[in-house]
Amino acid sequence: MKMSIELKDYLVNSGAALVLHGERELVDDDLAQLHDFSEKQRAAISSVVLSNTDITGACFRHLALLPNLKALYANRTRVENDAPLECLPKTMETINLDYTKVGDLCVSKLRLAPSLYSFRLRNTKITCRSADILASMSNLRDYDIEGAAVSEHARQRLLNALVLRKATCYVAFYFLLCRSRLAAAKLMLGFRDVLFARYFRLGGWRQRA
Repeated sequence: MKMSIELKDYLVNSGAALVLHGERELVDDDLAQLHDFSEKQRAAISSVVLSNTDITGACFRHLALLPNLKALYANRTRVENDAPLECLPKTMETINLDYTKVGDLCVSKLRLAPSLYSFRLRNTKITCRSADILASMSNLRDYDIEGAAVSEHARQRLLNALVLRKATCYVAFYFLLCRSRLAAAKLMLGFRDVLFARYFRLGGWRQRA
C-alpha cells in the first residue's frame, strides 16, 4: 500500500519527536511505517504530535511500538470514545485529546496508567464519571476539562483530590529534606570526632602545651 506521507521526513530533535501537526493527508495506515523503523529509531521517539489531522484512534495500535513514548498530542483529530488508549506504552506521561469525541470509556482505559501526570480533555464528551476517574489516578498532577459536561461538584472533588495529593508530596519532600539535613549534620559531627581523636592520638595536645 502506498503511503500518503513518509514518516521519517517528520522526525525532529534527532529523532526524539515525530511531528505531524496539521498534515491533513495523514491517515491511520501511515503510522504502520513505524514497523519499518529500526529498534533504535523507535526507542528514540518520546513525543508524537498528531494534532489537527484526520487520524482516528486506530493509529494508537501502531504507537504501541514506541517503548519510550511519553507525550501524545492528538487534539483536534477524529479520535472517538472507542479509541484503544490501552495500547499506548506504559511510559506515557502526558496526553492531549482536546476537541475530540472521547468520553468516559476512553478515559477509563487509562485508570491504571502508572506514569500519566497530565491529561487534557477540553471540549470532549466526558462526564462526571471521568472526573472521578481522574481524581483516582495517583500520579495525575495536571488536567484540563473545560467545556466538558462535568458538574461543578465533580470538578471541585477533582480539584480537592489534586490539591491534597500535591500537599502530601510537599510534606513528604520536606520530611526527606529534614532527614537529609539531619544525616548530613550527623556525618559532620562524626567527621569532627574522628579528627579530634586523630589529633589527640598523634599527640597534638602535647605540642600545644
